[in-house]
Amino acid sequence: MLESTAESAICQCKSIAETRVLSTRDEIEQEIASHIDLVVHLRRRLNHLAPIDRLQTELLALIFHHFIREVLGLYNFPQRLLSCVCRRWHDVVSGSPELWTRVHTSSYPNRRRSEFLQQLLEKSKDALLDVRVNDYMLFRNLTRHQTSTDPSFSMRMITPHIGRIAVLRLAQRHQDLEASIALLPSIPPQLHALEVTALAEMPSNAGGGFGAVGGFGWHRDTPSMRVVIPNIYSWNLRKLVLRNGQMDWARGFLPRSLTQLSIVKDSEYGPVEGSQPKTFSDIMNILATLPLLSKLCLQCVLPIAVSQTGPGTTIAKVALPRLSSLRIDERASVCLFFLHHLEIPANATVNSSLQNFPRGALSTLTSWLVSRVNAEENVSDLPKPSVLVIDDGRFQVIRGEIQGPYRRISRWDESDLALDALRDGISDEMISTWVLRDALPRMWHWVRNVTTLDIFGLGCFGIRDHWEFVPERQALWRTLLHSMPNITVISICADIRLPALLVEPLNNSDATDGGGSSPPRYLLPNLVAIKHELVTFAGEVRTEKTRLRTSLLDWRDALRTRKEAGCADVSMLLAYCHVIEADLAALREVATVRYIEPPSIVGRPIVRQ
Repeated sequence: MLESTAESAICQCKSIAETRVLSTRDEIEQEIASHIDLVVHLRRRLNHLAPIDRLQTELLALIFHHFIREVLGLYNFPQRLLSCVCRRWHDVVSGSPELWTRVHTSSYPNRRRSEFLQQLLEKSKDALLDVRVNDYMLFRNLTRHQTSTDPSFSMRMITPHIGRIAVLRLAQRHQDLEASIALLPSIPPQLHALEVTALAEMPSNAGGGFGAVGGFGWHRDTPSMRVVIPNIYSWNLRKLVLRNGQMDWARGFLPRSLTQLSIVKDSEYGPVEGSQPKTFSDIMNILATLPLLSKLCLQCVLPIAVSQTGPGTTIAKVALPRLSSLRIDERASVCLFFLHHLEIPANATVNSSLQNFPRGALSTLTSWLVSRVNAEENVSDLPKPSVLVIDDGRFQVIRGEIQGPYRRISRWDESDLALDALRDGISDEMISTWVLRDALPRMWHWVRNVTTLDIFGLGCFGIRDHWEFVPERQALWRTLLHSMPNITVISICADIRLPALLVEPLNNSDATDGGGSSPPRYLLPNLVAIKHELVTFAGEVRTEKTRLRTSLLDWRDALRTRKEAGCADVSMLLAYCHVIEADLAALREVATVRYIEPPSIVGRPIVRQ
């Protein structure tokens, strides 16, 4: 009986213990459930602090992709560099075909580079390729014995994978380029960008510089080659760029899918010998088949017969409704024809260098410019021009703001609208002043918004300040400055006698606000910064020839007068200007001046605050 009682007691204890355990587990489960939201929140915070080896494979591969894209020109084999870090990185790089798709090589790579090229082609598997064969830096080292029959010719290794090339850029010698194109029996359907650059050795008598002793690159004196691209029309090509090459301007040659067409730096001596000249109608008919064009760049000589270079009156205009950028550098008559016969959006950028410009074409150019400005005025959301650049026969406008008060607008491509009337031989006074005399007076409403004015080589002393004083020039500048009250920065590389203009009181109707005792008002009331570059200022002792030229003392007197009248303080930068130390010290009494001395034969320019 005692045994039975003991067993019963033991069972009862087990039951109580199990009940307590189960109760404890339930309590713990409830406790965990009450904290699960907090745990998830803390886990997410922890993930943000996780080291890179805890990142997901897809995210790590994306990081590697951006790294390879940025450093491909700095490191020979970035994929191998990443693979050597650790086993996981090695597995990610090896197992991600998209990291092996940027195939950048030369025509004749060495053994090590050939092996890496083969590795790229294999590990990229079926991914689309970005192929670049560039001999620019190796051009001088290529010998006549290296030909496309060489087994190391890189395009022979690339050709079996031609069906998955999306971007193809070729920069090679003429003979290598012809061989590469011959290896393309048809343009692959995946190709959407093709860039072809024909490299050619510069003449040995190029006149010094890089090409004086057999330099490299492409040169305008190099005869052009005819680039044959078969079956291009039926594929999905979006971008076609030819440098130092020509194409067959035949209807149906270019696909309707094309969005960018650039033909750059073709031979200035005209079309290839034996080719048939085209008419304006031929070229316009081809452009009419490209309604999707967003960028058109023709820095070349089009194969238009000399007798056809006059603007035709019966040729219909061609509309390119999606064009955002137009650049034409050609003979003036050809440029004017395209400017008048292409209908493009008002917000498209237009840059054109009109070569061999005749004086009789000034009215035609001016009328187009005025019509272009009027079209822009009708676009409500288009920014107003903020920067105006005026040079000898040159006109540039930038709509957006630029960084820094003294930044020089040197890049032609930065302009939203740029025209350059180029001449051969001695400068023509009528052409050099057409911007001031003919164009701007018909666009005062447009230039009133300009805040930065850059002036080059069009001073009151002729071209590059080499002539006698021309009072008509000063009158033109006076009229221009009167129409631009919002200018805050002026950068100037010519003498327009600006100090004298800045202290000429405005006329009586503008000088007072109704009261008779207000101080005189001057031009450009918002002017705060002036930059002079490469200017020689007149000294204290002046000859008959230099008596009207600007000196630093003229600037001192002008700025003092304006300051006493309540105008804003003006800071100045004198870059590479020839000055007299005493005059510079006097100028610093009334303005903050930063001076960069002209560079000497030895050493760097000296900057004096």
